[in-house]
Amino acid sequence: GGSCSCSRRCWCWPSGGTAAFLWWPRSIGSVVATIPTGANPVGLADGGGFLWTADQDSASVTRIDPATGATSEIPVGGIPLGVAFGEGTVWVWNYATGVTPVDAATGAVGAPVVLPEGRTISGIAAGGSHLWLSDADNNSVTRIAMATRQLDGDPIPVGNRPVFMGAGQRFMYVVNLDDDTLSALDLATGAPAGRPLALRAEAAGVVVYENVIYVGAGEVILAVDERSNTFGDTIPIRGVAQFQPGGGYMWVVYPLENTVRRFALATVEPQPGSIDGVGRTASATLFAFGSLWIAQGEAGSVVRIAPA
Repeated sequence: GGSCSCSRRCWCWPSGGTAAFLWWPRSIGSVVATIPTGANPVGLADGGGFLWTADQDSASVTRIDPATGATSEIPVGGIPLGVAFGEGTVWVWNYATGVTPVDAATGAVGAPVVLPEGRTISGIAAGGSHLWLSDADNNSVTRIAMATRQLDGDPIPVGNRPVFMGAGQRFMYVVNLDDDTLSALDLATGAPAGRPLALRAEAAGVVVYENVIYVGAGEVILAVDERSNTFGDTIPIRGVAQFQPGGGYMWVVYPLENTVRRFALATVEPQPGSIDGVGRTASATLFAFGSLWIAQGEAGSVVRIAPA
């Protein structure tokens, strides 16, 4: 006879007086729903009790009820590239120089808010009482007061080629791609908070979660304490990936490997197991309503993953 004990599921049996082991990786979660959306969803946001997708090829947004999976596709015009939520409104970046508001409760579509001539949009985020629009062509950020749907103030200078943004408790954080820096803008006033923080590597996306700023940088995710601006441990993702924190983990989607893995945020250690078959056409990720949501651009759908 033989015996074994292990922290992961395994089978073992006696073989020539020794025990042989077949390891089965621990599951990190499972796909519990695949929900159709408009054509080519490329952006995700949550707000008003719903999940929202920006559907690039059908000029629409899709509202998803996370409790039932019921959907409603709302035409907005233009070419939706991103979506953000604030003040009861879903804001759709669907024009090169304008955004369209959608009432989250009723689905009513408002008139587009168009920027003055010469300004463009490279990214969208909501924070405080404002919608924030990065402008890579002019190295600046524009603010729209969400309550009045009016432009608020002049463009705010930041670093070179700002694109990605993420809202924290007090600041909107802006990644400047050409000089690999992180600008912090006061959520209430828009004023820059000191000089941009120099990052350690080529920067990409940014997400703020539980007072930590996570910035994609090459083959790692940098962690910056929001209160002290000091660097913490990096997460070694090793490859082209999308990332999203939630539920105590950093969820990493690997399109080339067609898989999802996760790292424990407390230790930055990789966790055993993966979810395969949902990464190749991933176009956006979001952790909301206790689940990881992955937009599948080519399939025109959103996959919901329930963590284990």
